[in-house]
Amino acid sequence: MRHKNKGFSHLSELEDPFEDEEIKNMVLHLPAEKSPGPDGFIGLIYKKCWSVIGNDLTAALQAFHSLKTRRLELVNEANTILLPKEDATRVSEYRPISLINSLAKLIT
Repeated sequence: MRHKNKGFSHLSELEDPFEDEEIKNMVLHLPAEKSPGPDGFIGLIYKKCWSVIGNDLTAALQAFHSLKTRRLELVNEANTILLPKEDATRVSEYRPISLINSLAKLIT
């Protein structure tokens, strides 16, 4: 398991492969109902379906870490939408947000 450290002495740990338990722990701590991305998935789906998708998700994240990302374009996209501020009537009263696929969120 990676250690949280505020200093820079353990940055080499960023190159370590993802551990299965680390991935599972990350999924179980996802926000359950944050806005879905273009794929429509929210954290709750990953949590409830872990017993079914856990092995495949772990394999996908480990493949990404190993730079086996020849089809990354399938998940590396974002939809930008404009959210209105209260009582918005002008374009300047909207704020843009980008919705990314949940797999890309998990990777980051």
